[in-house]
Amino acid sequence: MSEIGIDIKEKGTGKLCENGSWTTVTWSGALKDGRVVTDSSVETSDGRPKTFALGSNEVYKCWDLAIPQLKKGSKATIHCPGHLVFGGVKTVAPVGDDLIPKNADVDFEIEVLDCNVVPNKKEFSPEKYKQPRTTTMQPDECMYLHLVESDNTGFDLVLSTQDQDWSDEWPAKWGIIEQKVVDEET
Repeated sequence: MSEIGIDIKEKGTGKLCENGSWTTVTWSGALKDGRVVTDSSVETSDGRPKTFALGSNEVYKCWDLAIPQLKKGSKATIHCPGHLVFGGVKTVAPVGDDLIPKNADVDFEIEVLDCNVVPNKKEFSPEKYKQPRTTTMQPDECMYLHLVESDNTGFDLVLSTQDQDWSDEWPAKWGIIEQKVVDEET
């Protein structure tokens, strides 16, 4: 937290946002030179705010650390060091298609629309919503991938594997990603 700066413009009401609860925000992120590189209207494609399980590695690490200092209705600028946002990788900005420099610091304008929402505590577990690091997909199997963001685009994917080796020189297995196609019955 000592590397993150938080300038609160509006304090909000209620208790501080808690890890493990559903949190909904709108945001805009800009590099130190003022170039806007990310915002809620572009990244979700239809202007919807982002809802996520706070503290579950679903968003920028900087957000998971800073938002617990805010309340529902808070408006703030969060100054994030590069290693807690995009890190040391070359990244293309979701807004403007500019290349984001490695380890670039980002200032986020955040509004917390809601937080501390746990619809059903028996079903909710922060562990359940952690992002996977690997998969244990078996050979000759298929997995259907559907993103909420693709609801209006019809862009669904099928991930499949094959047990045969790529070649004798390179004994790796096949992993295939295809766009899902639904054939007409006729």
